[in-house]
Amino acid sequence: MEPPTRPKVEAVLRGLINGEQTREAASAWALDWLLGDVWCISDPTVWEALELLGAADLISTDRPFLYNDEDFRACLDRLSVPA
Repeated sequence: MEPPTRPKVEAVLRGLINGEQTREAASAWALDWLLGDVWCISDPTVWEALELLGAADLISTDRPFLYNDEDFRACLDRLSVPA
């Protein structure tokens, strides 16, 4: 299986922001990559996005979730910068 590309990660982030994908589904997808063959992911920005997505469903003590849409949008901005 091919490692996730920037466009694929962007699609997952957009789906999460737009409510088309649950936090749990986005996290599970990312964790499959984070806990799998990490050596196949050579783009550090994709890796960072996967780390954020892997924690998308984590609950915080002072708000509903550790990360919010603002965090996901900032990640999208970083992904749009050429590698």
